[in-house]
Amino acid sequence: MDAYEATQALLTEVTPDANVTSFSLRYDEITDQFELPALPAVTYIYENLTPLVTHEGPSNLYRIALTVEAWGDLETASHNGEEIVTELSGKRITVENVIFTMVATEVRDVYEADFNFHRRIIRFGGLIEIGDEKDDSR
Repeated sequence: MDAYEATQALLTEVTPDANVTSFSLRYDEITDQFELPALPAVTYIYENLTPLVTHEGPSNLYRIALTVEAWGDLETASHNGEEIVTELSGKRITVENVIFTMVATEVRDVYEADFNFHRRIIRFGGLIEIGDEKDDSR
């Protein structure tokens, strides 16, 4: 499992009622609008996923900057945002062969007047360790 698959699984477990997806806005030329995720949603994007290297070569540690956004009505976005911060920040979490150790560095609400939804943006900093995948075929 790679970092993206593990992040998807982790956020899906924390917010099971949300549409969890990696963040990518697509522009629809016909409607002249960006296509937004189906709400309620949780999106994530790695702004930094840098492998740490030692004098002995590459390690299985990565320095990360991860942005997670909870989308929905005010109550849902707030609830999902709180769950994400509570469950992920300051803990060591293992998802198969990936170990997350991260801290929320910024949490803020965003309301855009032209839309009928809210967003809670959560930025995390920290490390992930990607170990070797176990071979269950034997």
